[in-house]
Amino acid sequence: MGKKPTPEQVEWQKAARERLVLVLDRLFDGNQTRLARALGVTQALVNIVVREVQPPTRNLIARLGAVERVNPHWAATGEGEPFLPDTRGTLPVSEVPLPGPPADHAALMTRERYAVIPAFERQSCYMWRLPAGHPATAVDAWRLLPGDLLLLETAREVTTVPAAFTGKMCVLDGVCMGRNEPIYGAVSDDGQSRLVFASDRPLLRFNDLPPAFFERSNSPAPRTPTIRTWRRKPRNLDRDAANTAKRAADPWYALPSFNVTNVLAVQLLMIRP
Repeated sequence: MGKKPTPEQVEWQKAARERLVLVLDRLFDGNQTRLARALGVTQALVNIVVREVQPPTRNLIARLGAVERVNPHWAATGEGEPFLPDTRGTLPVSEVPLPGPPADHAALMTRERYAVIPAFERQSCYMWRLPAGHPATAVDAWRLLPGDLLLLETAREVTTVPAAFTGKMCVLDGVCMGRNEPIYGAVSDDGQSRLVFASDRPLLRFNDLPPAFFERSNSPAPRTPTIRTWRRKPRNLDRDAANTAKRAADPWYALPSFNVTNVLAVQLLMIRP
């Protein structure tokens, strides 16, 4: 014969059953089969608990707290709001570019969310609100305004594939430019199969960038230096100085190179609220 429950246990079982019934009615329209599927138990177990044939166990209530939109603290204790806000069809908004996926940096996110179409509703995506005074808003070619929402993708299958982000706006970790914080800018190549990046603090004026920087298909042709090994000529210092000056004036040589390990996110969309 089982041990008789204490008055405290009876009170907890009664309150826990009421919470289970509330979730059943509000989120599952009274459908026990759907609730059982969400809990990972049989419909028969849900039925006997609801009909008070058997009291709910702590394991069952812990499962209740894991159900989508159920507040786990409320499920365990009865304190607080029963249900969390419905976030389906939305993405979280951040005031800063994140150093990684949004799930790993929840402390940097705001409480705000923005509605998106199902195609962009992914755990690896978030919205970054461009702050007032950000240097990127001063780049005419980018046509950005303070308050614009930039939809960023952090999935590695995108950020590690050059073909997926070349010619697009990206967030880099800043290491390639000697900075500790993430930086935002345009990615292209220099015609020599090297990735180059123009950030919000460029090494030259963005108005000096050639149109090919923003249109990958028009990238400058690769420069193939002529090397003659059969005859050695005396070094021409004037010519070397002229070549150095020519490279310094070339926008492609003024931009820092980087690799895929520096890419944190790729911009998929810009939304102007």
